[in-house]
Order: sequence, then structure tokens, then C-alpha cells
Amino acid sequence: MGPLASQMFTYQRIRRAAGMLFHRAVFSQHLMTTDRPDRPLLLRIDINDLCNQLCTGCFYPKYASKGHRGHSMSLHDFEKIAAETFHLAYYVQLPFGFEPLMHPRFDRIVRIAARYNVPNTGVVTNGSLLLGKRAEAILETQAVTGLAISIDSTDPIRFRQLRGRDHVRLVMRNAETFIRARTDSRVRYPCVVANTIIMRSNMKELPKTLESIISLGVDEVQMFHIEPMDTSNPESAVHCPAEWNEAHERLGEVIRRNSKTRVYLPPPYEADDISKDGRSLQRHTQLSRRSSHETYETDAVPPGEPDSYPEGVFCVCPWMVAIINCWGDLMPCSHRNEPLGNVLNDGFEKAFNSNRHLRLRNNLVRGKLKGACALCTSKTPSSDPLRRRIVRAIDWQPAEA
Repeated sequence: MGPLASQMFTYQRIRRAAGMLFHRAVFSQHLMTTDRPDRPLLLRIDINDLCNQLCTGCFYPKYASKGHRGHSMSLHDFEKIAAETFHLAYYVQLPFGFEPLMHPRFDRIVRIAARYNVPNTGVVTNGSLLLGKRAEAILETQAVTGLAISIDSTDPIRFRQLRGRDHVRLVMRNAETFIRARTDSRVRYPCVVANTIIMRSNMKELPKTLESIISLGVDEVQMFHIEPMDTSNPESAVHCPAEWNEAHERLGEVIRRNSKTRVYLPPPYEADDISKDGRSLQRHTQLSRRSSHETYETDAVPPGEPDSYPEGVFCVCPWMVAIINCWGDLMPCSHRNEPLGNVLNDGFEKAFNSNRHLRLRNNLVRGKLKGACALCTSKTPSSDPLRRRIVRAIDWQPAEA
């Protein structure tokens, strides 16, 4: 390298460093410290990028078709992330978008998580691998407070159509065995929840599906409309509101017969909604999703001090949500795919206060919505400053001997 080239390289480095210092000074009000006792974070971690089902409406079939070989986070990397983030989390969810039980050391992952006493830790699974040492680790550590099992149908043909695999009998057997083991162990956790997606394909058989799920002994059943919920999705209930109302009435009868099991489902469409255009029905469906979340017992915290997000901000995700994939990339929400930092390379505090993160927070404070933020219509608890802390208060108690 010649003298001129060397000088140019040094100049560029100095300019870049000066720019970063100026940028950080301007946005210093948006810095987040990791030395805080209030656990402000909703933390979602993908410990792998694998799944053993090919579900209708899921991104994974397309993702898998691109030739991804699959990656599982090492125990060393998970321990590093846990050490830097779990003391800040009021809720840790495994996973964000894949099947966590496909991780070859899932049992060790659970035992590592147990060291940090996070108030709420949730695992979402399709249930086909809920057995053996994986199930034992969940029950023995009591670290997982909520276990959600996805069951969209109990009919073998329909299940294969929706999930791409003949797993229904395996899933039902694993769920029943796990719940029985929890009862026999006389432990409190996890609260077992069945998640059921409402689609045109399974709508008529939903009452029968609900009966079968309740018979497993689950503590709770949550029914959600498939996403996207607008007319662009042929499986959305916006195409058949009258059928959903009929199914809703039949589901109500099942719920009344099984009053001991908590069941949350979206409300029926009102008469005026049915005659409106698809966009109006979409808004109704989104509001119904919001209402089902509001059924939870939550600790509502008003915006402002001493909370970690500013008052009146459009979305609190860049302040209180951290989504980490199995390579350590950090995202602020599910709608933004571009990483704002890397936890494994930079450490959590640096990644969470990267220039991209600070710029995003500044834009939200100033009301400048760009890119995915400008298009966001999310109604989930993670984007609502009044719905944070405890996602669900578990009131299930083990039976006395």
C-alpha cells in the first residue's frame, strides 16, 4: 500500500469513527443500559432453524425449499446469550419461528435456562418430539412455565393436509402422556396450552377438534385466525363470515360442556360486518385477535418513567423486544427481517444500542414511520405498552393426593 492509499485508509477510518461518535451523541437519549433491575425485555430466541412439519400458511416450507442445511445454536452460544440477556427478561420464548425440540441438546438448553429464574419462560412446539429427555427436562427443572402445543385438527387426513406430516396420533399421545406425567410428578409447571389456527379448511370440524383437545387434559385452548387475515389469504375467515359464526356457536356449546378448561376464541362477526368489504372484515378479525389477548391476566404498566420506553411512542418493540436467531442476529420485531446487530459478535448491550437501533428509536419518538413500521398494523401485546410484564397468570394447581 502506497503512502497516499495509506493516508486515505486512515482518513476513512477516522471519519467513520467520528461519524459514529457524533451519531451516538445525538441519539444518546435512546441508549439502553443492561444494568437495570426491572426486567424490561420480551426475549424471543430461535435455537435452530429447523422444523419437521410443513404447515399451511407457514414460511418454513418455502424457507426449506431454498436448500438451507439447518443450523442449531451451540450450547456455548446459548449460555453467552443467556448470561447477557436473561436477567433483563420478564418473558423468554423458545422459539420464535422454528421447532425448538429439534435441537439435539434441547434438554441442556432448558437446564441452562433454569439457572436464571426468568419469571415466565414459554416453549412453542408441534408436539411430535415432546417425549424422553426433552419432556423430562421441562418437568424436572420447572423452568418452562408455559408449553404451547400446536394442534389444528385431530383428523388424520386433515392434519396431514394442514401440517404435511402424519403426526396427529403421535402429537396427541405425547401431549396426553406429558400431562399425565406432570400430574404424577405433582409439579406446578408448565401450564399446557393448545394453539389452534382457524382456517376455512378446518372450520367445520373445529368443535370436534376442541372436544378431542380438551379430553387430553390441557389447561387452556387458544384459537387464532390464520394470518394474513385479509382477503389475500384464501384460508382466511373473511371469505366465509357466516360459516365462522355457525362454528363459533357450536364451539360455544363445547365450551359450556367443558367449563373447567379455559378456552379463548375470537368473537363472531356482527350482522353489519358481514355485508362490508373485505377490509372491514379484516379489521374486525384483527380486533378479535386483540380481544383474545386481553382476556389474559396482565400487569398493565403505564408508559413513561420508570419504564424503558418513552411516553406516546407508536411502538415499544425497539425498547422492550429482542428477537435473536440461531446465528445471534438481533431484530426488534417480527416485521423487520434486517438485523440491527449481532449478539454473539458484539455482545448484547452493543447490539441493542447499535446505530441502526438508535436511529429506529429516534424515528419512532419523532413519529417518522419508515419501511416496515409504516405498514405495521400489529395488535399483539409486544407492541402495546400497556400489555407487558406477565403474559399470563397461571392459576392451575396440582391435584392433591
